Amino acid sequence: MITDAAGANVASMAFHFGNKENFYSAVMECVADIVRQDYSPFWEEVEQAHQGRTPSPDEAWGLIEKYVDLLLSIIAHATPNGLSDNMAILNLLFREQLTPPHGRYPLTSVLCKKSEAMLNLLLTDLWQFKDDQTAAIVSRTVTGAIISFGEHPMFIRRALNEADDAKLGADVWGTLRSFILNSIKSYQPRRGESAVTL
Repeated sequence: MITDAAGANVASMAFHFGNKENFYSAVMECVADIVRQDYSPFWEEVEQAHQGRTPSPDEAWGLIEKYVDLLLSIIAHATPNGLSDNMAILNLLFREQLTPPHGRYPLTSVLCKKSEAMLNLLLTDLWQFKDDQTAAIVSRTVTGAIISFGEHPMFIRRALNEADDAKLGADVWGTLRSFILNSIKSYQPRRGESAVTL
């Protein structure tokens, strides 16, 4: 099926990849590279903002807004570098958790690990003190909320009494953006206090 869709033949697939596992690994690396290109300008901007100094809370906030907008655009729309099926990206992301190609997580490292590390850093800039545990929890919550909307859109469609195949409107994504940013802005952990109380 793959060779037919690609206009290739089985012999050429075997020659280039050797087996299905290597082909799967190559696909994951390729998708990760495309998504990495989408994130790279943001990563570079964050790194430049930290060269020899700590950004002000206002600068950090501007970059946090950019992170949320970037992730929303990747999940809700086509990526800037041409991946148009965000559901396919998310399906690959979750599949990678179950069967990582050759024990590696190329897509997870882009969509979650590296980007969340950047958000962790920006959160500590915003709060003006280092709190790695709270920053990690908040960044995972932000990323997880957006990815969940993209991965399971049927839940919000049904909550809105829309058809299961309806496209989520800009107002849905706008509400999610506002809620996330307002939640971050209103949450101000205090130095030396546990972020979680039960």
